[in-house]
Amino acid sequence: MWSPGLPLGPPIGVVDAAIGGVRSLTVSGWAIDPTQEGPIAVHVYVDGVGVATTSDQPRPDVGAAFDRYGPGHGYTVTVPASGGSHTACAWGIGARGNTLLGCKVVSVPTGSPIGVVDQVAAGPGTVSALGWAIDPDRGDPIAVHVYVDGVGVATTANQPRPDVGAAFPGYGSAHGYSVTVPATGGPHTVCVWAIDGGGQGNSLLACRTVSVPTGSPVGVVDVVSRSGGSVTVVGWAIDPDTAAAIAVRVVVNGQTAATVTADGVRPDVGQAFPGYGAAHGFGTTLNAVGPGASVCVVAVNVGGGGDSQLGCRTI
Repeated sequence: MWSPGLPLGPPIGVVDAAIGGVRSLTVSGWAIDPTQEGPIAVHVYVDGVGVATTSDQPRPDVGAAFDRYGPGHGYTVTVPASGGSHTACAWGIGARGNTLLGCKVVSVPTGSPIGVVDQVAAGPGTVSALGWAIDPDRGDPIAVHVYVDGVGVATTANQPRPDVGAAFPGYGSAHGYSVTVPATGGPHTVCVWAIDGGGQGNSLLACRTVSVPTGSPVGVVDVVSRSGGSVTVVGWAIDPDTAAAIAVRVVVNGQTAATVTADGVRPDVGQAFPGYGAAHGFGTTLNAVGPGASVCVVAVNVGGGGDSQLGCRTI
């Protein structure tokens, strides 16, 4: 309500900024009705669709410029908006008419997804891919499809990536992905696609070629020792095609005397073959083995390659 000493007239004010965000835009400024000292209504229209607010936020700069009215005349409005260009206008609603405070053209992010394939790596019987992906049209995690030789597996880019959150403020950091899939030994082509959620089309982030280890088993016979009529055999064996423990045959004088699993813990082997783990040792004791026997150890193949004779001893 007008008080004696206050000027008459419609509202005054400004649209200071109109900024596009993730599926939203924000309009801010200040507004005063000269006929009253308190806050007034402000209507913000985006492409002609309006939302009402009140100019009651602290604006010390406005209070300093218009000391009669005080600082409580700022406004900020955030409204949903699709990707693309929008026109935002703000009106000050006054007792003696309304005032167009200003209009601004705002661009809300849109487009196909963006992202990076940080690494594609081959392991024993596996291929893994990791990186990050964001759809400019949305702030939530999106789907990522990883194809190995054209065969796909779906995941979601929702793992913490603080570096991505810092580079793309407003989207958060939950946009990392990491996928590991089984793969046979040999070369493979790995392609990663970020799946669009806003109708702009999917994005091929990268294709890489990797080679999964393959071949015949490797290993060592560390010990072949006799104690009376018993013979003890100790060693380790790994098949490049798998991180799992493999079978080992102990052959005495041409006949298989025992088949054991190379799953004993060998930290030295784990250090020498990272990615395969340490559980690749074997050991067994054979009874009733006569003097001068030929003892051979054979690692049983898995995948590409063939069985490997690790060594023979006469004992």
